[in-house]
Amino acid sequence: MKRTLKEWRAHHDLKMTDVAEYLGVHYVTYSKLEKNPELITIRQALLLAELFECETDEIIFFRVKPNFKLEKHLAI
Repeated sequence: MKRTLKEWRAHHDLKMTDVAEYLGVHYVTYSKLEKNPELITIRQALLLAELFECETDEIIFFRVKPNFKLEKHLAI
């Protein structure tokens, strides 16, 4: 089941400080990552999957951005 970071954290009854400590970052930094998961590094994603006992593809890191124009960002 795919879940956001906040949903996974709640599912495991963890506080932000718990997850931040596991990642080795300040809880304010983790709070920013939870709000902007697209900023998470590959290493952090792997650690989060380990902590939440899931696969990385079960964590929602990107939000749907309907106004995002992919064509502008592709080299043709």
